[in-house]
Amino acid sequence: MGEGDPLGAGPELSEPAEEFRINARHICPAILSLLTTGLLSYPIYHSKLEIEPITIFEESPGGAALNAVYFIAILAGSATALYLLLKYGFSKLVKYSMRLAVALVSLFVSDWSVGLFFQALWPSAEPNKAIIALPIAAALVYGSLRGGEPIKAVSIAVLGAMIGTFLGSSIPLLTSIALLLALAVYDMVAVFRGPIGKIAEISPLEEFPGATLTYRGVTIGMGDLVFYSMLAGGAMVNFGPLHYLLSSLGLIAGLWAGLRALNRRSIFPGLPLAILSGLSMIGVLEILRALLST
Repeated sequence: MGEGDPLGAGPELSEPAEEFRINARHICPAILSLLTTGLLSYPIYHSKLEIEPITIFEESPGGAALNAVYFIAILAGSATALYLLLKYGFSKLVKYSMRLAVALVSLFVSDWSVGLFFQALWPSAEPNKAIIALPIAAALVYGSLRGGEPIKAVSIAVLGAMIGTFLGSSIPLLTSIALLLALAVYDMVAVFRGPIGKIAEISPLEEFPGATLTYRGVTIGMGDLVFYSMLAGGAMVNFGPLHYLLSSLGLIAGLWAGLRALNRRSIFPGLPLAILSGLSMIGVLEILRALLST
């Protein structure tokens, strides 16, 4: 599996395929990430908070398409730059840059999440967010970069959920759908024909701590967890708990199908099956709701 996120490149087998079999334990990080997403996104849904959008173009069919193209261009450019740096021997620069990115992103989403909880649950409070956010960010960075496998799995799963919740609540619905569909297509191209597959050929993905997670012999990019959480978090914020739950089940089912493909090949795109399954569950629910309301 593979992902074209600047923070991660996506899953692959870290052991020979003929000596390795996928089992249910390999979906545990994704399940933890989605559960964390539910805890983070429910206060937004329940309190009806208005989150300022981070998109550039207006929320229309054309604007959503442009927003998706803009975002994919950033991902493709970042992945290509990483590949070129690795190809020409700048692996240490790449690793240090990724660690710095993990630290900065951890600090940002920790501060955002703490502020979100106070705004949603205690709007009259005026806390010093830094006192709470800094220890959370420090724990995430240490766990993601220095922890053993279980601690690293928890840290990266939680961090992916925090980033995904931020994106799912800050990107309007139409743009989110367009972006997720574009990511599913881009992921296939990036893994099989593009920079992610080439990066995996010249440097094992598990060598990038914080950007990838190796759990029980399978390496998964943080980007996969981020975009799973973006879909599930967006479902919660825009529709409610039932859509979140069923979209999460769809994501897990799609992820499981993708992971099973690793029994036959050493790398497989992590987004297409999971995203299509998750979006399909939301679509089915909306169709049923429309039918029942007529």
